[in-house]
Amino acid sequence: MKRLLLLLVAALVLAAPAQAAKPRTILTTDGEVDDIDTMIRWFLYANEMEPVGLVYSSSQWHWKGDGKGTLYTSETRGGAPRTSLRWVRGLECDRPTVPCTNPNPDETWIQELIDLYGQSYDTLKQHDPSYPTPAHLKSLVRIGNIEFEGEMAKDTAGSDLIKDVLLDNDPSPVYLQIWGGTNTVARALKSIEDQYKGTPQWDAIYDKVSKKAVIYTVLDQDITYNRYVLPNWPKIRVIYNADQFWSFAYQWRSRVPLELRPYLQGPWMRENILTGHGPLMAKYYSYGDGRVIPGDESDHRQGLDMNPATMNDFISEGDTPAYLHLMDTGLRSLDNPTWGGWGGRFTQSPTNAYRVEDLPNTRDFNPYAVTTTTVTTPAAAGATSINVASVGPIGVGLPITIGTQTRTPATVGTAQGANTTLLTAAAVGATNIKVPSINGFVVGQKILLNTGAGLQTPTVTEIGTAGVATALAGAHVVGATNIKVASVNNLAVGDTLTVDNGANVETVTITSVGTAGATGTGVGITPALALAHNNNAAVRDQSKPGTGITFTPALAAAQAMNTGVRGAGSGVTLTEPLSEAVPAGTVISSNWNTTYPQTRWVDVIQNDWAARADWLVKSYDDANHAPTVTTPHPDMVFAPGQRVALDGAALDPDGDAVTFKWWQYYEADTYAGRIAIDGAATRNASFVVPSDAKPGDTIHAILEVKDAGTPALTKYQRVVVTVGTNVPGTVGGTVPATLSLTLGAPATFGAFTPGVEKEYTATTDATVISTAGDAALSVSAPGHLTNGAFSMPEPLRVELAKTAWTAPVSNEKVGVTFKQLVKAGDALRTGTYAKTLTFTLSTTAP
Repeated sequence: MKRLLLLLVAALVLAAPAQAAKPRTILTTDGEVDDIDTMIRWFLYANEMEPVGLVYSSSQWHWKGDGKGTLYTSETRGGAPRTSLRWVRGLECDRPTVPCTNPNPDETWIQELIDLYGQSYDTLKQHDPSYPTPAHLKSLVRIGNIEFEGEMAKDTAGSDLIKDVLLDNDPSPVYLQIWGGTNTVARALKSIEDQYKGTPQWDAIYDKVSKKAVIYTVLDQDITYNRYVLPNWPKIRVIYNADQFWSFAYQWRSRVPLELRPYLQGPWMRENILTGHGPLMAKYYSYGDGRVIPGDESDHRQGLDMNPATMNDFISEGDTPAYLHLMDTGLRSLDNPTWGGWGGRFTQSPTNAYRVEDLPNTRDFNPYAVTTTTVTTPAAAGATSINVASVGPIGVGLPITIGTQTRTPATVGTAQGANTTLLTAAAVGATNIKVPSINGFVVGQKILLNTGAGLQTPTVTEIGTAGVATALAGAHVVGATNIKVASVNNLAVGDTLTVDNGANVETVTITSVGTAGATGTGVGITPALALAHNNNAAVRDQSKPGTGITFTPALAAAQAMNTGVRGAGSGVTLTEPLSEAVPAGTVISSNWNTTYPQTRWVDVIQNDWAARADWLVKSYDDANHAPTVTTPHPDMVFAPGQRVALDGAALDPDGDAVTFKWWQYYEADTYAGRIAIDGAATRNASFVVPSDAKPGDTIHAILEVKDAGTPALTKYQRVVVTVGTNVPGTVGGTVPATLSLTLGAPATFGAFTPGVEKEYTATTDATVISTAGDAALSVSAPGHLTNGAFSMPEPLRVELAKTAWTAPVSNEKVGVTFKQLVKAGDALRTGTYAKTLTFTLSTTAP
C-alpha cells in the first residue's frame, strides 16, 4: 500500500488529537496455555499501553510448590494433597517427538517469548516506534508468589515491584491484570499495610493506593481477593469478568455466534497468524499442533468438551479482554467500563460501589441467535410471575417472548433447583415426601414433582432433613453379597436398602459397612442380590429417609419411588400480566445475551490482530494500519425535541477508502428507547432527542469507520448525549400605540404651458408606521389649484398606491401621485398655482 496521508474531506481541517498518557499496567500470569497465548498476542499491543511489570504468579490451577516436598490441598478445589500443580517454567521442549533438555531450571517462558518478540522487533517498530524494546520488557519480569495457590505470606520480587509502582509519585491509575490468582497483588498490598498502618502516613498512603490501583480480574482463581483485598482495601476499583471472557477462552464454540466462529477456526488462524508471521506467532499454541507444554501436559480443556475441534483451531485467550480494555479504540470504555468496548461491557455492582461486573445484569442484544429456557409450572392469564428452568436468557428490563406473548421482567429470581428423586413412594393425599437432598427447596416456593401430564406443583410449608442415599460403584452380578458404593456415609448395619429402580429394584439388609469406592471393601448385604445391576444404580437407605419436605395441597396422584422432584425457584416477575394462560413447557426466548458484549467485537478484534501479525514481517508500506477517527464534540447536552448533529472525520494512513457508519449503542444507554439516525452511512449524521427521554438520560452514538485495506481495520468514536431540560424563560417589553405618517419631498408639476392641452404629473411618497391591528390612509378632497384669486379650471386629482393595512407595518413607503389637466382654452394667470392637502392615517383597532 502506498504510504500517504489522505484528507477525506477537503474542506475539513483535522487538528491532531492530543495524545493522552498511555495507561500503565502490570500483567500477572499463572502460565497456563491460555495465558501463554494471551501473552503472545499481548506483545503486539504493548505499544497501546505502558507496561510497568510482567509478573509470574500462581492460581488454583497452577502452582510450583516450595521444592521441599510440602503437600498442599487446594482451598478452592479440594482433592488429594500435592507438591505442585501443572507448573510451567519454560517452553523450549514443547515438542515430544524432538529430543530436548530444558537448560533453564527457573521460570523463563515470558523471557523466551520476549526473545522471539525481539527477533521481529526492528520490523515491528517501523509501524510504531513506541513498541517497548525487548531489553526494557525483560527488565520488567519478576517472579511473584508462585509456591502455592493463594500464597501471600511473604514478599517476593513480583510483589515488591507491584508495591513500588503503587507507591511511586505517578498519580495515574495502574491497571493490575489478574490472569491467574490475585495473591501476588494481595501480597503487595499487605506489605504496604504492614509498613505504613499505624503511622502518620497511613491515611494518605491508603487513599493514594486505593485511588491508583485498578484490578481487572478474570474469575476468582484463588481466595485472596475475597479474604484479604476486599476487607482491607474496599475502595480499590475492580473490573470483574466472570462470563464474557469465555468468548476468548475454552468455551468459545458455545459463546461466539456461528457467523463469527470462522475468525477462530483453523483456516483463518493458519492464514493470518500461524504461518509466515515470524517466530513469535509460530510459537502460538493451537489445537492439533502436536506440542505439549512441559509441566502442563494436560490437554488444556479442564474437562470441557471442545469437540468438534479442528486442526489449528484457537484454543483459549481468556485473559486477552483484560488488556483490550486498555486499548484506545475510540469507544472510550476506559473512561467508563459500563459503556462497553473490546474488553467487554460491565454493570455497576449493586453491593459494591467500587466494583463493576458482567454477571448477572450485563447483556447486549445478539442479532445472530436467541437463547431459550422453559416455563416449569403452569401460569394463568393475569399472572405476573412465572417459574423457569433457567434464568440464563432473562435480564431485568429486557423483553422476553413467552410462547406468543412479549413481556418485560421486573425482577429475576432463581430458576428451578437441581433434580433429586423420591426415596420412598408417596401416596394420594400425602403432604410430605422423603428425598436424599433438600438443596433448592425453599419455604413458600413451589416444588416440581414428576413431569409432563403427571406434574404436580404444591407449595413448600416446611423443610426437614434429607434421607441417606448413594449409588453403586461398579456393575454387580446376581448372587453378590457385597456391594461397592460411592459413599458409606451414614450407612449402618441393620439398615434396609433398596437397590436400583423400577422393575429392577430389590431390597436388602446391611450386614457390614466397609469403605467406599469401586476398590473399597464395600457393604455386606443379605440376602444375596437376585438381580444384576449396572454401575451407578441408585441405593437408598429406607431406614433413614429423613423428615423430608412438607407441602400443601396434598398430592392428587400417587408418586413412585425414584420420581424426579426439585424446587421451582422464586422465578421471574413481569411488569405486565399475562394475557393468556401459559402451560408448563412453554418456550421462553430472548436475544439478550450475557456474552454478546464481548462477542460482538470478535471479527474486528481478530482482523486487528491479523494486521499486527503482518507488522512482524512486513514493511510499513506493505501492511495495513487502522484509520484515525475524530469527532469535535464527544460529549453534548440536548433537550427532548432538539436535533443533535453528529460530526466525524477520518484519516487513513495508507490512503485506503473508508466507510462511515453511525449506530446507537443502546445497551450502554440509560435512555430506554431507540433513536432514528438520519444519514447514518455518512460522516455527518443527526438525530432528534426523543420526547420521552428524561433529564439525565444518556444516549450513546457510535461512529464506526472501516478501511478498505487487507485485513479491513475498524476504529471508532463515541458521542455521549446527555438529555437536558427544556426550561421556559420569560423576557418581554411593551410597544406603545403608534400611528406615524411622514411625507416625502413636496411634489411639483413644473411649468404649465398656456394654450396647449396636457395632463401634468407629480409624485412623492408617504412613509407609514402602524402598531395597530388595521390602518387606513386617506387624503382630503383636493379641489382646484389656486393662484391668488384665480383657480385652475380642471380639478386636481390625487392617487394613493395603497390605502389599507390589516396588520402592523413599519416604514412602508406608499407612492402618492398628483395629476393636473390643462386644456388648450384654459386661461392661466402668471404666478404659482398650489394647494394644501391633508393626509390622514387612521385605525379602528389601536
